[in-house]
Amino acid sequence: MDVEQGVSIPKAAELLNVSIDTVRRRIKHGDLPATKVKQPNLKGERWIIPFDALGVGKEIREVVPVETTLNVKEFVGMVTKAMSDINKEQNEMLLQEIAALRNEITGLRDELVLVKQQQQNDPATKKSWLDKLRGRGK
Repeated sequence: MDVEQGVSIPKAAELLNVSIDTVRRRIKHGDLPATKVKQPNLKGERWIIPFDALGVGKEIREVVPVETTLNVKEFVGMVTKAMSDINKEQNEMLLQEIAALRNEITGLRDELVLVKQQQQNDPATKKSWLDKLRGRGK
């Protein structure tokens, strides 16, 4: 068995959320399959637990479907499309926000025109509005 086909005892303990000693006991009692593998640049051997025995690889493959081949051009295309979709959504949201702000500005402008008309027609209203602006009005 290659190291690439499985994990070390510490990594298996991490993935299974148990202690290193628990993993060693499970290997010793035959509850967890493992193979001793000679390490190329180190002395001795180490235990390798296959991914399948941990149930991790299967779960990951079910959650994240992976295609076997994907070239750079396809990858760039996928990323570009995803970014384009995101940009379109953001642009739509910004356009809606701009439209809402335009409506609000139009409403405020209309209100201002009415206030100006009232001020021109009624000197008392003009004084009342000036007092409110200066903070003396009720």
